Amino acid sequence: MATKQAKGVTKTEILNAGMALFLSKGIKVTVKDVADAAGVSRQMVYQYFHSRSGLLIALAQQVDETSGCKEQFYQAIQTAEPTQRVCACLSIWFDYVEDILALATELIRSRPTDPDAETTYIDRTNNIKVWLSDLFLSLENSKALKKNTDINDAVDLTFTIISPQVYELLCNDQEWSHQKIVDHLSKIVIGTFVE
Repeated sequence: MATKQAKGVTKTEILNAGMALFLSKGIKVTVKDVADAAGVSRQMVYQYFHSRSGLLIALAQQVDETSGCKEQFYQAIQTAEPTQRVCACLSIWFDYVEDILALATELIRSRPTDPDAETTYIDRTNNIKVWLSDLFLSLENSKALKKNTDINDAVDLTFTIISPQVYELLCNDQEWSHQKIVDHLSKIVIGTFVE
C-alpha cells in the first residue's frame, strides 16, 4: 500500500474526488480525471488502486461502507420470523438501490464497451449474491425454505428480480413508487421461496 505523498492526500480523499466525478460525469471518467480532481499524479492513483477497475471497485465498496447497507442487511437476517426477515432484507436492499441507481445504471449501460465497468459489475454482483446466499441459508436453517429449493437457483432468480435494472424499469417506465416496488417484489420472493 502506498504511503502519503508530500501533499498529504489520502486514499479516501482520492475516492471522494473520484465519487464526485463519477456522479457528475458518469462512468467514462478516467484515472487522469480522478488524479486531477484529487490534486495528485496518476501514478499515485495507480499505487493505491492498481488499475481503473480497481478504482471503480474501491468506489463501489466505499458506497457500500458509507451507506451501512451490508451491516443493516445482516442485522435483518437475524429477524426471527422468516417472512419479516425477507421483507426487512429486501427493504434495506431497495433503499440502497434507490440511493445508487444513477451510478448503477451508468455502470450497467457501460458494460458492453468498458471492460473496467464489466469487472466492477461482476465484483458487485458477486458481493450481492453472497448476501442473498446468506439470507437463503438462514431460511433453510429456520426450516422456512420451500422444499427442493436449490439455493444457487434461488439466489440467481432473486438477484434478477431485485436488480437495479428491474427497479429502474418499474420506477421510470411503469411509474411505480418505491414502496410499491418493495412490496410487490418482496411478495414474489416470499411466495416463490418461503414456506
